[in-house]
Amino acid sequence: MLKSQKPYKNIWWWILATVVLGTIWHFAYQISGDNFAMGMVAPINESVWEHQKIVYFPLLISGIIAYFKSRPRNAGIWLGTLLGVVLAMLAVFFGFYLYSSIIGESLIADILLFVASIILGIYTAWWITANLKNAKKLAPLAIFGLVLLLGLLVYWTIRPPRLEP
Repeated sequence: MLKSQKPYKNIWWWILATVVLGTIWHFAYQISGDNFAMGMVAPINESVWEHQKIVYFPLLISGIIAYFKSRPRNAGIWLGTLLGVVLAMLAVFFGFYLYSSIIGESLIADILLFVASIILGIYTAWWITANLKNAKKLAPLAIFGLVLLLGLLVYWTIRPPRLEP
C-alpha cells in the first residue's frame, strides 16, 4: 500500500463519517438558533445553492483530518480535497436539476444525491492523493481554490443566483 493511501485507508468509514457530518451540518443553522455566522457556513434554506455547503464543509473537514492524520504529511491531499469537493458540488447541482426536471422534487432523491456526491468526493480525494505524484506541487493552488470556493458559498448565501424561471 502506498503511504499516501493511509489517510483514507478505510474509505467506507471516511464516507460514513462525512455523510453523518453533512447530515448534522444540514441542521446546524437551526440548531445554532439562526446564528448569522453559522448561516454563512451552513444552509439557511432549502435552495440547491445552500445545499452546496453540506457537501463542501464536511468534505473539507475530512480533507483537513486526512492531512493531519497522514505520516509524513501529504500535501497532495489538498488537491484531492479540492477536486473531490468540486466534483461533489457539481454532482449536487446538476443532479438536482436533472432529477427534479424528470420526477419533481423528492426528499428520497435529495438524500440519495447527497450520499452519492459524498461518495464521489471522498473517492476522488483518495484517488488523487494515492495516484497523482505531482499533487503535492499543486497544494498552494489547491488551498487557494478551497478558499475561493468558501468565498463563493458565502457570496451565494448573501446573493443567491436565480436560475428558476
